[in-house]
Amino acid sequence: MAKKKEENLQPIVHEGLKSLSLEIDNFKNIDKMVIEIGGRSLLIIGKNGAGKSSFIQAMMSPLNSKMLPSEPIKKGEERAKISHKIGGLLNGQYEEYILDMFFTPKDKTGRLVVYNKDNEVVKSPATFVKNLIGNVSFDVTQWLNDTKAKRLETIKKLTGCANDIDMINIEISKLKADKKYKSDRAEELEGSLKNHEFTREEIDTYSNPVDLTPIQTEISNVAGRQQQWDGVKLKVDTFNLDSQRAEKNYRETYSEIERLKALIVTKEVELEGFKNESIKAFANVEKGQEWLNTNPRPSIDDVNQRMNDAIAHNEKHNRIGMLGNQQKEMITLKSQVEDVKGQIEEQELKRSDIISKSQLPIEGLTFSDEDLFIDGLPLESGQINKAREWQVGIQVAMALNPNYKGIFLHDASLFDKETLHSIIHEIEKHGYFAICELVAPEGDDLHVDFVEKVV
Repeated sequence: MAKKKEENLQPIVHEGLKSLSLEIDNFKNIDKMVIEIGGRSLLIIGKNGAGKSSFIQAMMSPLNSKMLPSEPIKKGEERAKISHKIGGLLNGQYEEYILDMFFTPKDKTGRLVVYNKDNEVVKSPATFVKNLIGNVSFDVTQWLNDTKAKRLETIKKLTGCANDIDMINIEISKLKADKKYKSDRAEELEGSLKNHEFTREEIDTYSNPVDLTPIQTEISNVAGRQQQWDGVKLKVDTFNLDSQRAEKNYRETYSEIERLKALIVTKEVELEGFKNESIKAFANVEKGQEWLNTNPRPSIDDVNQRMNDAIAHNEKHNRIGMLGNQQKEMITLKSQVEDVKGQIEEQELKRSDIISKSQLPIEGLTFSDEDLFIDGLPLESGQINKAREWQVGIQVAMALNPNYKGIFLHDASLFDKETLHSIIHEIEKHGYFAICELVAPEGDDLHVDFVEKVV
């Protein structure tokens, strides 16, 4: 592309450095291009693939090595070169620098040489440029559409107290988690206390436990008495069997008397013995039965019932005790929640104090641990108008680039002519110049125009 020269270049009156000219040779898909910028706002126009990104990379690479493409040399060429002249006022003194980058097949990352206004080579050029320029890769469009967390991170860096704020935010997050746990637990306990199954009378009844020891002792005594009763019952049963057996023998013997009269004497003696034995056994039966009748068999059922009643009583006692403990815990937690709220407020005041002392360069901009606010409203679409949103984005870009006055607007084709003019006017009002990337209709090759002629 033929060299373009422009007359009546914008005079440099603001503090800071602007791009004055750019020469490109064999860089990516650009053969040769010379642009006399003079600190004016640019429109980089072309169809997709025409070289807009190549132009921006060529402009940015001497200022920020991270913008270098992996293949900077135009295909089929041996070498490439970029020469970017910047100049302006620094601390009231006019300065000018030429940033030359040379690329060879062996050195695709480029060799940077920096000359000052006296044509002297500057030592440690990469470090010099980094300290001189700062962050030039900030994209306003991308930042405004980025996540809250990433936008917040950018603003925290602007305060110069990002680490202190992060530590406070971590403490606030812990306190909020603690507050939520305690609030949820207190609410759970409060619901439990409201919905328990006991009446006031039952609470009074079951507030004291039943002593199980006497009942357990009685259970042991009952077992001993049962064993005694069972022993007597066994003997009575034995005596009863003896009586029945004796009675049987008596009947048999009596019937035998007639048949065995010859043995009557012997059998009478034998009969008398059986009779006496029967009488004695019967007496024992009567005596044992009398004891059994006057001593009913001990029942474990009654004692077991009393034990079950006592256990049920104690279960309700324990439940009521647990409700009492839950009420105490709920009261304690509610008190602790208020304490934690106070701690959170204290940490938030501490953070606000740090932010206020950091003197953010954007009036009305504040932030919490999760959100950005401008003039008290969340910094997001739908909450503030687009013009104010872009104004903040531009101010952030300016705060990040206090020395280099170029602000990139990628995808500027998204704006209508009036909006783009308003945005560029806001940029230029603060002594900066805009570098706008615009997609042209199919067929348009890469070309660069100046804003004051087009917008």
